[in-house]
Parts: sequence; C-alpha cells; structure tokens
Amino acid sequence: NDIVMNLYTDAAKKYKGDETVIFINTEIAEQLSEKSSADRVEAVNLLRLTIEEYRDSKYISYCSNLLSKLTFPSIHISSDKVTYPNENIPLHIEYSNTKTAKIKVVKVSDNASTYDNFSTSSGNINKYYGNKAVAEGTINLPDAHDYSTHSTYYIEKGLPTGFYIVFAESDSTRVESFTL
Repeated sequence: NDIVMNLYTDAAKKYKGDETVIFINTEIAEQLSEKSSADRVEAVNLLRLTIEEYRDSKYISYCSNLLSKLTFPSIHISSDKVTYPNENIPLHIEYSNTKTAKIKVVKVSDNASTYDNFSTSSGNINKYYGNKAVAEGTINLPDAHDYSTHSTYYIEKGLPTGFYIVFAESDSTRVESFTL
C-alpha cells in the first residue's frame, strides 16, 4: 500500500550511501512490479540506478536477480481448443520483453493417437525441434516497453490428421512448445 511505499522511500533517502539502500530499493521495486505497467517501468529504472550506484557491493545480486526476472524475454504458447484435421488452429501467445515470435510446427506422426504413448518431457519434445517444419511463421509483437505480460492470437492453417509439436521462439531464442 501507499503508506508502506512512503516508509520505504523515506528509509531509502535516510540511508543513502549505505548498502542498506540495496535491500530497501529491491523491496520497493518488488512492490512496484506487482502494480501497473508504469510502476513496473519505475521498478526497473530504480533497480538499474541502484545497481549503478552500488555495483561493487557484495549484496547487489538482490537487485540484479529481480532486474533479470522483470526484464527477461519470455514467451508461452498454447491452444485454447481441441483442433480437428484441416481446421484452422488459434494459437494463444503470451509474451513479455520480446518483439517477435517464430512459430514452427513439426509433425511427429501421421497417427494422432501417438499422443497416448508420447512422453511430454522437454528432452523428448526438444529432440523434434530440428525436424523439418510442416508450417512456420513469424509474428511481430508490439513491444510496449513496460515489462508486463501481453497476449495475442496467431491463426495457424489447418493441418492433416496427425500428431504435431508447436514450437515458439522469442528474440532471446528461448523455445516454448506444446503438442497438438
């Protein structure tokens, strides 16, 4: 709440130059990051300033870790419905801190029932990433520069009967996948 934020802000001013400010500013940034998009931007700016001012402190990792958490590019892809052969597939994409999403669909089997015996462990799924794509595309995502999670839809054209894996890759080359 605002009273707590005012107390933290006053304490940060009082202890300016003392490493205690690292912990205070990290807590202020944590609180701000849970509010609005504008507050998340303020949190990131506060963390960057604190890291700059106290970069040689042994405690600076508290700020650095939160800054990484808030600014790391991420992408998550899913489908909100059961899909049928040759029917368009609406893919729901949630993302933060990234400008593009590359979609790649790989066929695992002609038999959709393969899913029943398929291990969805990331190691098993990721071994298919190098396979030839049966469909792919790139989506330009609006970057609001607010460090918040946003979402959009991408419509993949219908695919013949079969078992598929959909991969999504962000600017940071982090790969997310799910099965169809």
